[in-house]
Amino acid sequence: MGLFESDFQIACQNMAVRGGLYILSGELDDMIQVMRNGGFGGQRSNREASSWGIDSMTDMNPLLLKFYELKETLSNITDLCEIELCVFLQPFLDVIRSPDTPGTTTGAALFSVNKFICCNMIDSSSTDISGAVASVADAVTHARFVVRVL
Repeated sequence: MGLFESDFQIACQNMAVRGGLYILSGELDDMIQVMRNGGFGGQRSNREASSWGIDSMTDMNPLLLKFYELKETLSNITDLCEIELCVFLQPFLDVIRSPDTPGTTTGAALFSVNKFICCNMIDSSSTDISGAVASVADAVTHARFVVRVL
């Protein structure tokens, strides 16, 4: 493990409780950007335009839509403990499981889940830890890295 990695893990451990909501929000933003750049955006127009920078939720890829829905949920809570692990993990795990997701997007989702683990956002004190661990294990074992030729 390099110096940066150990510093990253220490920083994450120190702010797991305080910063979990901010970490999740940042990872959501990153995944939305990666997916929109990868052609998941769909067409544009509607009420979400000002908040999320998109125009239409109706023609959007269902995987991308789940990230926007989770982002909306996060805007209504003040602490990550207010939502279950499986709820905030699900969009990331769906991307990892999807056979149609490009490899770069799958890698970004795996990186996010790894960050959640390193930052103690997924820990043994959570009430739904067994379901979350089972879901992560299932998604990771079924991950595919699809290469798209443009």
